[in-house]
Amino acid sequence: MRRKRAVQVLALCGLFGLALSGQVAKPVHPDETAEYTYEKRFSCEQALLFLKNVRGALSSFVTLTEEAKRKLPASKVKAVGNTEWDVQTLGFANWANAIEGALRRQDLELKRLRAQLAEEKLKSGCATAREVEDAQREYHAAQRAFQEFWDRFAIAD
Repeated sequence: MRRKRAVQVLALCGLFGLALSGQVAKPVHPDETAEYTYEKRFSCEQALLFLKNVRGALSSFVTLTEEAKRKLPASKVKAVGNTEWDVQTLGFANWANAIEGALRRQDLELKRLRAQLAEEKLKSGCATAREVEDAQREYHAAQRAFQEFWDRFAIAD
């Protein structure tokens, strides 16, 4: 059963890789290779860094909203959108946390599957013990990162 699952994962990974390779062939910006965009810009680490920036921008918007409320009519502030207390206090926190949770969960699952794939490749002679150790180390790091997130996670309500 486990062997059958591993073969399915290998087949899926192979098909996914083939499908993806056609999509990332051309760069999206002259200063960045397609490989860099795909591997670095779209990495979990980069997304989490950008999410930190988004949280900062949302915090700035809260500050700006409070300032605007003192200087503009309520109708103008409301027309901007996302200026209500519940959106800024509950929504902003919950939205950002849900995005972070999804990123960390996907990273954990991806690294779990990579570790399983490395083990199966080792059995078939297509990977080294070092590659398996590296994949397992990345998986364990993702487990710790997800657990740390989970331990501090709270839903604002």
